[in-house]
Amino acid sequence: MFVRRHRRGMFRPLLPYSIFAFLLLVTGCMKTAVLVDTDLLSAGEISSAVAAQQKFSTLRFEPRGGRGNDFIGYILYKDGVDIVAGGTIQNRGKMTLNEALAEYERYLRLEYLSKQPRAMVSAINREGAVIGYTLTCEKLVVDLWEDISKKDPSKITLIMYYDDIRIED
Repeated sequence: MFVRRHRRGMFRPLLPYSIFAFLLLVTGCMKTAVLVDTDLLSAGEISSAVAAQQKFSTLRFEPRGGRGNDFIGYILYKDGVDIVAGGTIQNRGKMTLNEALAEYERYLRLEYLSKQPRAMVSAINREGAVIGYTLTCEKLVVDLWEDISKKDPSKITLIMYYDDIRIED
């Protein structure tokens, strides 16, 4: 009986340390992506942006969900950046920010007229430099995460999540 009590007492001081070590291990393993900073641009900033004339790789995305008038959005990104996304994605080749805005406006007029809100443009920032742009409406939320678990540090991989935030009737 005495031996059992003594053994239990020996392991009690180790319990908090083992829990702490386990938490460090779990939190260290779970950090594989970080949220990327984006800045909403004003109309003046959009027209004066270098990107208005510079070609970017461009993806067009559309949330689907049976809510009627579906929205579209664009992500323009520099060479050396990879985008990982699910859903309905179309590769639009190389476009300038002005070309993407013009295509968005054509879609607005042809498909949904006044139901599609005007475009909001955000700059995608990484380490103080703009690496791309998102072009969406206010009813479409886009989150970009950088995959930091990759082996090649020269390659930037962004994981894009987007969601239609309209309230269903």
